[in-house]
Amino acid sequence: MSDELSNDEIIDFSLGFDYAYSKYQMDSYVVDTNITDWRKAKQCLVEIEHRTQTIEDRTFDDRKKQAEINIKKEELEQETSPAKSKLLEIEIEEFENHLERNKRRIAGVHLERDRFLKKFKTLMPNKDAMLDMSNDKEAKEREYWISRMGKQAAMEMLSYGKIGTGNLESIMHMPHADQDKIIRGALEYTKQFETGIVAIEKDVEQKLINMLKEKDNVDIVPKLEDTVQENAKLLDSPESKTRLR
Repeated sequence: MSDELSNDEIIDFSLGFDYAYSKYQMDSYVVDTNITDWRKAKQCLVEIEHRTQTIEDRTFDDRKKQAEINIKKEELEQETSPAKSKLLEIEIEEFENHLERNKRRIAGVHLERDRFLKKFKTLMPNKDAMLDMSNDKEAKEREYWISRMGKQAAMEMLSYGKIGTGNLESIMHMPHADQDKIIRGALEYTKQFETGIVAIEKDVEQKLINMLKEKDNVDIVPKLEDTVQENAKLLDSPESKTRLR
């Protein structure tokens, strides 16, 4: 028996594959990019609301499609023309196929919404915390924008040695007290990050030195994927997190 995949097997697998946002993708690139917990929770609500609307819209669409199928079946029972009967059968099959596709899509939307609901609960663990989101919104927005502009300024300082024109202009539109917080925060973050990089660099150098001591034949140019995978573990270690603080 051959283990080679057939085209039909691949197609069937593609129809049932989970295309929903993974938890890692959701955390790293949708929610946690918002910096403050309040803004992260707000982003969760945006995503939950959007998917709830999608579920409702597709549910109504399915109900209408099912009604259309029932009408077509009633027409088919009364139809005497073979050609028109064939057309009705094709239309019924088409609508049923549409319902099946919608079922798969809604399942993915439900899965994503469940993941955002779980994430929201980690940020707002009880009802009081959730209701408090509506209080002092202006102050919470101000905290978010100070944090965000500080992070963006720090990224540019680390990459280019200075704050870029676009971010600098945005910072200058803010109150003077907020500008001071942003610049100080950016400088502090930059120094902490640079210190962390130095610490990681020393770890990598020591690792390579130990490898050279233990082995006679060491590849001068390692495989990139192996190095990245190993460094990912290093960056996620408790020791490296302590140094980056």
